[in-house]
Amino acid sequence: MISTKLNDLIIKKTTEKNYKDVKENIEAMLSPESELPLDEDSLFDALKGDGEFFLLKARYEDFNLNEANTLLDLKLKEALCVTIFFEDDGAEYEKIEAFVQYIFEHTMPQQRFCFGIKRVKELSEYPVRILLSEIYPINQLQIRMGKWIDSFIQLDEAYFKEHFTYVRAKISKEIGITLLPLDIVVDEELCPRDVVLVDSITKEKIVAFSVEEDEDKKALDIYLLKLYYVFLKLGAKYKH
Repeated sequence: MISTKLNDLIIKKTTEKNYKDVKENIEAMLSPESELPLDEDSLFDALKGDGEFFLLKARYEDFNLNEANTLLDLKLKEALCVTIFFEDDGAEYEKIEAFVQYIFEHTMPQQRFCFGIKRVKELSEYPVRILLSEIYPINQLQIRMGKWIDSFIQLDEAYFKEHFTYVRAKISKEIGITLLPLDIVVDEELCPRDVVLVDSITKEKIVAFSVEEDEDKKALDIYLLKLYYVFLKLGAKYKH
């Protein structure tokens, strides 16, 4: 059984329709007496923040960790907090170890990740339960870019990676929400120097512009500045 405190939080964060399912999944993730426990405090902390959350229950065989896992990978790009519960019947250690390594490889240091393992005699129907929380609309945006821009960035990938990290950190500090790396898609249907910022959920076009051809990589700073102010505006909108 969960505490009144955690139950009240679940009620606050869910609708009447999905309350029961969420409550049952959260209860199933509790393992306070396990060798590697996942207690109420951890689950409360994962849920108490603003933003949406997503619950995923699965079997070990549902994931091929050597390939892309579309839904999981997408949510890992969006959630600032990842909490996972594993059941182990004594034969799952290597699978759990590989799964934890996969999560580390697909998340950023700015994201919180914790997990618990409960030893059981027999695995339940869903021995893996994943709570992805603190999902903000600003981390569900996608940048679509033309081929010329992608090629230009690839010419000095290390520079741009560091530059983008710096810009994200500035935006995060200003809006009070950690901005994760955006999903970037090279769109061959766009003009080669076009950039479009899209809401991946609503498919709404947020902003679009064309980059002038220039061999100086610092020439892109004016466009990054444009995106910077767009994100500041969006951050203020999504925060309230």
